[in-house]
Amino acid sequence: MADTKQGFERILVATDGSKGAMRACEVAALIAKTGQSSVVLLHVLPTISALDAPPSGAYYSQLERKANEMLDEAASRFETQGVKVEKDILQGRASIVQSIVEFAESADISLIVMGTRGLGGFKKLTLGSVSSGVVSHAHCSVLVAR
Repeated sequence: MADTKQGFERILVATDGSKGAMRACEVAALIAKTGQSSVVLLHVLPTISALDAPPSGAYYSQLERKANEMLDEAASRFETQGVKVEKDILQGRASIVQSIVEFAESADISLIVMGTRGLGGFKKLTLGSVSSGVVSHAHCSVLVAR
């Protein structure tokens, strides 16, 4: 857990490539640079039902390739500021919220930064459903960037 004198040691940025997620990267980069924190960029690929995707693994391969491109773009925002960054993709998860929360706990994350709304089609008035779920269930502080 973070020591208030030391800042946040490890920051998790949950990203889906949306404008909100890129804003979260900007905020996290500022916090990380100021506090000399390391950053983990995380993208969660949800489970795709057999009805939604072709039976071959080609669909997941394409999703993973796009996720890697998006994470590389996000990572460059940190690297240009001298912030150490790791990238991770979780694949085939039923709950994006649960995946983020469990990853954060297992990776000893002290702060989660994410955008208010991602690429999902349904929008709440205040927070997106993933942001709201992470705020409700995370073991650590969560910063939601607009």
